[in-house]
Amino acid sequence: MALVLTIFTLIEFTGITAVLLLITLVIGYLLRYIITRSHSQKYQDRIGHLEISLQKAHSERDQLVDELETYRSRFEAHLPKVDDLKIVEGIGPKIESLLKEAGIYNWQDLAHAELSKLQEVLKKAGDRYRVHNPGTWSKQANLASQGKWEELEQLQTSLSARRNKTTKKAGIF
Repeated sequence: MALVLTIFTLIEFTGITAVLLLITLVIGYLLRYIITRSHSQKYQDRIGHLEISLQKAHSERDQLVDELETYRSRFEAHLPKVDDLKIVEGIGPKIESLLKEAGIYNWQDLAHAELSKLQEVLKKAGDRYRVHNPGTWSKQANLASQGKWEELEQLQTSLSARRNKTTKKAGIF
């Protein structure tokens, strides 16, 4: 009888244990589901906010790129072209074409040109061009080729001032 009682107790104990184990498993699953779902919702919300921020950042970037391109094109429109020799004080369209015919195509060429070559180009063009003084053309072209615009402007201002003094003394104007 004790053996039957022990077996019955064991079956009863195992049944209760099985029920308790089953209840524990269900509670654990429910807790995991609730916790995971709440964390999942937090992460989904965070991802949503980050995606919105990313879209705003892309939009701002695109606006800045467009603005940069606008400013770049405006800036480049005001810069003289490298082969525009007319930026040099004393060179107009006709002298520029004479220099290009002589193989002086850009600021670098002009910066390295010998004064005697420049004078020869003017001399060959006729008496009308002998009055031009190419003495500072190489220096001006060198400043332009190096992008030293302020120095170039100062030099050209001083050249204009000297020219004005000379013409006033001569009584030309």
